[in-house]
Amino acid sequence: MQSWLVRASVMLAAAGWFGVSMAPVSCGSEECTGAGCQSGLVVRFGPSLNVDGDYVVEGTVDGEAFSCSTDSVSKSAPCNSQREIVVISDGAQLIQIAFRGSAPDRIQFVIRRDGMTLLETALEPQYQLQQPNGPSCPPTCKTAVVDVQPVSQ
Repeated sequence: MQSWLVRASVMLAAAGWFGVSMAPVSCGSEECTGAGCQSGLVVRFGPSLNVDGDYVVEGTVDGEAFSCSTDSVSKSAPCNSQREIVVISDGAQLIQIAFRGSAPDRIQFVIRRDGMTLLETALEPQYQLQQPNGPSCPPTCKTAVVDVQPVSQ
């Protein structure tokens, strides 16, 4: 009996750590949990941009300009933007750009390494709706992952 209580306590503590509320929340006539989600877009490069050098990413997100610069060994680099945009590397290669907290309708960007254009693209992502508490309960988030191919390196 005591072992079961310890496991239940650990599970509840872990749920709290990840921001999931186990307590029901009233949502109209339906009981909803307090689970959260975040809208976002991830643009993955395949194959990854895996040559050492200094990278510059410039573009627009729904008409707003952004720019980022990083080297291939930095784990992540925030971009100069009103939105949360991060260029992510695994320490050896540039692997993706994450647009966190928003679901842009249109993205255009170019990636250059040491002045050479590696990728130039325009995207209109198709998003999946996420409703972790069910269709009648908030929040509703939009997420997408898009794979793009760089030109030969």
